[in-house]
Amino acid sequence: MSLTPQQIQARETFHQLENPSWKYGLGMVFAPKINWDELLVQLQQSPPGKITVTADPAIRVYRWAELDEEKREYLQKLVSASENKMLALHYAALKEVIFIHVPAHYHSTSPLYINSQQLSPTAEQIVVVAGKNAAAMILETSTSTAYKSQVVQLFLEENAQLTYCSSSSHNSSTTSTTFTTKRASVAHDAMVTWIDVISGNSVQQLAIQSHLTQPGAMAKTYTAFSGSHTNLYDINIESFHQAAATKSIMKAKGVLEGSAKATYRGTIRIGKNAPDSVGEQRSDALLLGENAHCDALPILEVENDDVVCSHGSTIGPIDEEQLYYLQSRGIDARAARQIIIAGFLEPIVKEIPEEKIREQWREAFRHEISP
Repeated sequence: MSLTPQQIQARETFHQLENPSWKYGLGMVFAPKINWDELLVQLQQSPPGKITVTADPAIRVYRWAELDEEKREYLQKLVSASENKMLALHYAALKEVIFIHVPAHYHSTSPLYINSQQLSPTAEQIVVVAGKNAAAMILETSTSTAYKSQVVQLFLEENAQLTYCSSSSHNSSTTSTTFTTKRASVAHDAMVTWIDVISGNSVQQLAIQSHLTQPGAMAKTYTAFSGSHTNLYDINIESFHQAAATKSIMKAKGVLEGSAKATYRGTIRIGKNAPDSVGEQRSDALLLGENAHCDALPILEVENDDVVCSHGSTIGPIDEEQLYYLQSRGIDARAARQIIIAGFLEPIVKEIPEEKIREQWREAFRHEISP
């Protein structure tokens, strides 16, 4: 496949930009070991991955070769190659694009399914445009055994409702590296719901931005993660309130054991033109063992007095009183521990819109965290 002008420009930008440092403060560093120049060569040489989409015929799904100029303009509309070296690399090596159009006034009777299987280094992109008054659910599952760069961009028109649920799994015998950038533009009275479930023997960075551009726009972001061994997670959730009466909710829960480490950053930014807005964020982490580590950095940036904002964060071990209570009811220590962990993650898992997927992830968490 010949290079597009955008890919050529992205490669030039890649070579001009400095390597990322990912330092967020004292002791808060996300430090994967990546040789960026070697990775570019690997991405150039590797074949595209396999992405399958199952959707109602009323929803139009386009592949890269089917995109006209109007649709191609969406590829960097919210996420630009010039932002950082990682994104320049993504656009320089982009091999797979899925463009989904949910027509106006469409209401889904079943989810749209995206399944991504990546066995070699790859870069993929998903764009979803939800028309006026449309309502749809997208369930994405992915498996990766190598480096993967993914960009997801959602565009919600007036009064649209879109739920995007992602779950990533990784082969326990391999170590993969995944960088995921997700952004949404949410119009008048529209609502986007992000649900992400992360586990596996890997390095993963997840960055989600919701831009609430018009009055009444809303964003909900739910994140659950479980890690063991030497897993390394970097999670960054942001909501930008740009208009009046907008609302955002962020909730995250994680469980770490072994030498797993996670950094969670949540930012609510309310602009001066966004009165009557509401922003809520909460993150909680359980640490199972002395070597597991989690850093949390909740941020509120408020430029208007007529708003309601809150944030909270907890990090700590399993409550010994809860363990004692369950054991006093005849439950052995191993089972009691698993019950507490499952109950801790359940508020996020229950947000997954399909029971079959919910149960798969309850089982995945049970296997990820040893009893």
